[in-house]
Order: sequence, then structure tokens, then C-alpha cells
Amino acid sequence: MNLKHFYSRALCKLSICIPIMLAFTLYYDSKILYIKELHYMRNPHLAYIMFIAFNLIWQASGARKYFGGYYEILFNLFPTEVFLMLYFAQRHFRITILIFVISILLLLMAVKDNFKGKGKCRTKKAYRLIKRENYRWLLIAVCLLYCIPSFFSYFVYDMEGATYTPSSDNLTAASIKDDDLFENPDDPFENNRTLLLEFREDTWKQKDTQEKLDLSQQFVNFEAKRLGIGSVPVSSQKLNNIITIAYYTGDTNEIMVDEQSLNEQTGEETMNTLCEETYHAMEHYVVDNMNWDISVINTEYFQELRDWKDNMENYTYGGWSNFDEYESQPIEASAKKYASEEVQQILEYLDSISAD
Repeated sequence: MNLKHFYSRALCKLSICIPIMLAFTLYYDSKILYIKELHYMRNPHLAYIMFIAFNLIWQASGARKYFGGYYEILFNLFPTEVFLMLYFAQRHFRITILIFVISILLLLMAVKDNFKGKGKCRTKKAYRLIKRENYRWLLIAVCLLYCIPSFFSYFVYDMEGATYTPSSDNLTAASIKDDDLFENPDDPFENNRTLLLEFREDTWKQKDTQEKLDLSQQFVNFEAKRLGIGSVPVSSQKLNNIITIAYYTGDTNEIMVDEQSLNEQTGEETMNTLCEETYHAMEHYVVDNMNWDISVINTEYFQELRDWKDNMENYTYGGWSNFDEYESQPIEASAKKYASEEVQQILEYLDSISAD
């Protein structure tokens, strides 16, 4: 064996590192798989197991006998590209379906050529050669077809789904005029009738993701004005934590809503979620801007505020094992109470105008 042939063979064998690299990525930087058009969701742990199982089945299949030499590189690349196409589908579902349909057509063409060749071959060896050539061309075509989407999925999109941000007109609290709230202080709901009607279920369920996010931003603007704080931007993407519906980040003053929840929640549930997160923004605003050196802060009147501050410094993040403890925290309990009462008032208002 000459040196050139040795290096070529070593390169082909080292191509097994391609799926191993993706396996390490999935293990150490878990990504959730969520294709909303199919209502298909797999948590990061299950997605990792799926990829490992697919690779083991592919490596153990009889297909390897058709792909010796340099084709072994494509053989090892194929399952990685197929799996990355699933993550590509999170952002470009229709393109992914088109590519998969083309792949199936190419496969059917290869099988058809195999049947045609079988009738022309006098020996099994000659037929195996035809099959090998057809499958090799099929593998080349499919790998080339998948290479650009796979590149974007891994290197550009970082295997994450789309992030939705509100349209520019809905981004700030300026979209809710002061007059809308204070022209009639006793009935701010009436002044925002058009917005609140959008959250009625018969209307809400007809909205797509972007429309729901735009309305969510407008609703948060409304609630922020009600609570006396500034703008709180709202975004949406599929969160890796499958039990989290939404969260507020004090460091950036932003609300992030889980995309799947945004699409599946009712209008009432969405209002409840947004009220709770906007109230968290108010809690952080008050705690951050309070003068904690004044003596009056230690009176009973400010007990709840002191509880919020202590809670923020010793916050318990929610999980299946400590969910009750998480919900009973002062800042969570206060936000949930506000959300429940606020949404109840909005529903009573909507019922009242429906009866008119």
C-alpha cells in the first residue's frame, strides 16, 4: 500500500467524525426540535437519542457495501445531513418538503433503473455493479441537494427555530396613546376595545404566529401603561425548556414567549401569560429604582416590596420536582394574582359588550 492510498483510506475512515461531531453538539448544546406545521416536537434529550439510533441503523444497514472508497465519506455524511434537514424545516418547512420529494423521486428513478438493468444482465455480478453505480449517483445527488440547507441549519441558524419579533409599529408603548388610558380613567378597557376584542377566541385562533405576537406586544404596551412602567419588548421562539410558557428577563427588560405556547394557547390564556410577565417587569422596575437607604422602607407598608427584593436575590427556578415551591415565591404569587384579577376584569368587559 503506497502512502497516497494510505492517506486516502484514512481520510475516508475519519469521515465517521462527521456524525460524531453532531452527536457531541446535541449532547452538550441540546436543541429542541419543533416543526409547528406538523405539530411535531421532540425535547433535546429525545432528539439526541433519535440521531444516535438513526446513525446506528444506517451504519448497520447493508447499504455500506455500495459505498466503498471515497463514497464512504458521503455514506457517513448522509445521516447527519438528513437530521439537520429536520432542523432546517423549523424555519423553511415548504422548502424542506420540496427537497424531500425530490429525494424520493431520485430514489424511485434509481430503483427503476435497477429493474431495467436486471433484465439486461446475464450475471449477478453485473447486476450488482449496476445497482452500485445507481446508488452511488443517488447518494451524490442527495448529499449535494442537502448540503446547503444543512450548512444553514448548523452554522447559520445554530439548529434553532425562527425568532419572531413584533412589527416596528407595535414595538413600543407609544402605540397605546396616553389618551386611550386616561381620557376615561374609570374604563380603560373601553378605550382599547379594538385591541381586547382581538383576544376573543373566535378571532384569536385565526391569527398566525406573527399576528399573535404583534397583538401580544400591543397588549403588553397596554398593560405596561396600566402599571406605570416603560416599554417591554416581546419576542417569541421555541424554548428548550418544555415546561416554560414565557419568561421575563430583568437584565434586558424583555419578555420571551414560547412559540408553541403562543400558537396553542387560547386568547384568554395568552392574556394571562402576558399580564403575569408584564407584572414581573413592574416588580423589577420598582425594586431597581427604589431607594433602599431610606428608613421608611423598613415599615410594614413596604413588606411586600422587601419580599420581592429578597426573592429576586434568592430566586427558585421552576421544574417538575419543585413546581409548588416555585409558584409560591413572592414575585410569582403576586404576578399570578394580578394576572388572574386583570384577565377576569377584561373577560367581564368583553362579556358586557357582547351582551349589548
